[in-house]
Order: sequence, then C-alpha cells, then structure tokens
Amino acid sequence: MKNAATQIIPFPNRDQIYNNTILLFIDLQLEYTASGRAYALQNSAECLNNCRRLLETARSAKLTIAHFRQLRPGTFFNPETEFSKWIEEFRPRPNEMVFERDQPSVYSNRSFESFVNEITWPELIICGLTGEMGCLSTAIDAAHREHKVTFVSDASASRSLHKYSEEQSHEAVTKIIDIYVQLGSTEDVISRISNKGMTQKIGPV
Repeated sequence: MKNAATQIIPFPNRDQIYNNTILLFIDLQLEYTASGRAYALQNSAECLNNCRRLLETARSAKLTIAHFRQLRPGTFFNPETEFSKWIEEFRPRPNEMVFERDQPSVYSNRSFESFVNEITWPELIICGLTGEMGCLSTAIDAAHREHKVTFVSDASASRSLHKYSEEQSHEAVTKIIDIYVQLGSTEDVISRISNKGMTQKIGPV
C-alpha cells in the first residue's frame, strides 16, 4: 500500500502563495485515543487541547492548514475500521488540505512533498501524534531538505518506550527533534500568529 490514496483540495499557483507558513496536524486519529488499542495514549489530554487551540487560531488567522493521517493494510490504522478516522474535533474542513500515507514521515506523501517544494522557503509548524513517529521522522526529513520547521512540543505526545513512561519518552524525543528543527510552545506559536509574525515572507534559515 505504498503512497496511499490522497484526498486534497486544489493547490494554489506559485504566484498566489503569499503566506509561506503551513500548520501541519499529524495523525489526530481515533487509533491513538481508543481505550485498549495498542497505539492508544494514556495521557494525551494536554496535547489535544493545545492542538485544538492551534487549529482554532490558525483558522481565525486564515493560515494554510494541512491534515495528515495514516492508512495501513494491517490491523492498525486500517481504513475499513473506525479507528483510522479523525478525532471528531479535528475533522478537516473543505478548504483545508488532507494527505494520507502509510509511512511515518509526512514527506512520504508525494503530493505533499511536491506542494512544499513549490514554495520558496516554506515555514512548517508541526504538531500532533505521535512525537516518536510522525513528528520525529518529519522533522528529520524537513532538516534534510533545509525547510524551516517549528515543532510544537506541548502540542504533541509520545507513546511509552520500553521502561520509559509516555512523559519520559516525549521528553527524550523532544531533545532529539531539537537537534534537527526549532522547538516552540503552543503559547509561542499562538502569539506569533496573533501578532501576524508568521504572515511576512521569510528567508532561508
């Protein structure tokens, strides 16, 4: 199931892109919140609340929003199950972009990669689930492409890894992501959006 089917709205032409900032909401799916499922997070309330605040702020500011979800042919994230669907409050609107994939990094969706490559000096704001999979792999891929990225660490959460709790895992993952991209908090990003600090054309990092 390589390069899973993609549902997107039409892309703007290069000349129509005045705002190079894109907010990426990664894998806000029921698979991560359904009790008893193998991928379910136990402590995602703060992360989801911060994602909700970011989404509301981005919509009010009319920023470009891209939603991502995993679809796989196996037991988990299977498109035929309810668990692959969006968490209801994060269901994309018709004017927002939607990308689907079966690999961790959002760059594995070729339509998204092509879209970003047509933007001069894109600024990506990434949040969502999970830190140790979608967010980490995306941050590394973005760094390889020299894309400017902010990882909103408190608007993400990670699964427990081996003997480490979810909180300990997320702290470690955040330190690794910090090697590749800039870190930010929900408050920082909302302040920048509210002050229109992200609406100006930016140059290379």
